[in-house]
Amino acid sequence: MDRRHKERLQSCKAKADELGMTFEAINYTQGIYDFIDVVEASDTFVVLGFSIWYAKQGLAKSPPCRPSTKRQWRKRCSLSDLKRE
Repeated sequence: MDRRHKERLQSCKAKADELGMTFEAINYTQGIYDFIDVVEASDTFVVLGFSIWYAKQGLAKSPPCRPSTKRQWRKRCSLSDLKRE
């Protein structure tokens, strides 16, 4: 495992721990998605917060997700350290 891969895994594990999320499995695939994670989290907002953080690190590109309410957007942003723009 090269140094960059190891650093990425460490930073992802640290953010997941901070959010109270655990990885149950990581499945590598071919096609539209490079890999699929199976996670345990308290709710979908935690997973979405991790996904936003992950994308902000430049580690992945995913389709945008429009929040349905301002309250939901604020919760998602707070979980990902995303600053309101």
